[in-house]
Amino acid sequence: MPDSAVSAHDVSLVLICDDGALGAAVETLLLRIAADVCIRRGSDVQALRVDKQTVAVLAVHGGAVDALQLARQMRAKDGRLPLCIAVPDETGMFEAAFLSGADECVRLPLCEVEAMIRLRRWLAVAREQYDEQDELELLRHSMQQIGQDLRFSDDDMLRSFDRLAHFHDAVTSAHERRVGRYTRLLAQGMGLPEADIAVLERIAPLHDIGKIGIAASLLNKNGKLTPGETMLMRSHAEMGYEILANSVSPLLRSAATVALSHHERFDGEGYPQGLRGEQIAVEARIVGLADVYDALTSERPYKKAWTWEEVRFFIIENKSICFDPALVDVFVREGEQIRALQNELMLADS
Repeated sequence: MPDSAVSAHDVSLVLICDDGALGAAVETLLLRIAADVCIRRGSDVQALRVDKQTVAVLAVHGGAVDALQLARQMRAKDGRLPLCIAVPDETGMFEAAFLSGADECVRLPLCEVEAMIRLRRWLAVAREQYDEQDELELLRHSMQQIGQDLRFSDDDMLRSFDRLAHFHDAVTSAHERRVGRYTRLLAQGMGLPEADIAVLERIAPLHDIGKIGIAASLLNKNGKLTPGETMLMRSHAEMGYEILANSVSPLLRSAATVALSHHERFDGEGYPQGLRGEQIAVEARIVGLADVYDALTSERPYKKAWTWEEVRFFIIENKSICFDPALVDVFVREGEQIRALQNELMLADS
């Protein structure tokens, strides 16, 4: 009787293999694990459509299929789709497979017992991720609808967003609120008009709203992210922009630029657009530094909180690299006030 680690009538698994006999053997193993998943097999990567019903991709290295190159190409386009590659049992190939972006790896020639264990585990995670992504898409859609509902005031929208963000991940929600408070201090130091500061303080907590589309388990992962996970994590900037950009509220539309650009760097090496210097909106530059400050001074499952001295050194060291030099000067000048506010906020959140 087949295993049922993964079971669904409406999803498919793409199997890319240039060896007919080997492809059939791999497909047989997959069917023993996931009997109800439709398997689409072939050697032509372009012909094998990867769509919203694709739960995972398995590529077998050999012949016309360069699985390592395929993994790199896939990760350049999509960081979230689970990928397993089968490679020869040769020195360095396993390591190269994971560095290329694979989530799992199977040795060739196939050892049935080992392959079954690895594929069962990989497919179970893939199915869980697929189901979770459906829920996250629904959450993102709900946020977009809130932002486009004329019945809601700006305050209604902001409260609704805060509740949904807290429901999804309380740690990220608390971080967003603290960033808003740090942003006010930095904006004052930069000499922005009070009216602009008041707006920025309100929209700054929305900078990470795109993380509503990323699984909480990944947001709080205890360990180093894979290349695919890193790409997926970085996609929160664009997801946040998509949630906010078409809102009926001018306030939320102004927040869209901050959500999109708060991970840009002053030297142009940031993401997602690679903007440089004053190409980055001043609001995004301010929120970006506030975001980094709070992230570094906060404890996470994957790291300890940095000390004030460590964070201060890091920010000064990255003047004109990550951060606007004028903004770093403000941070240094207002350091004691920022530190006092940090202690107050941390105490309130404890």
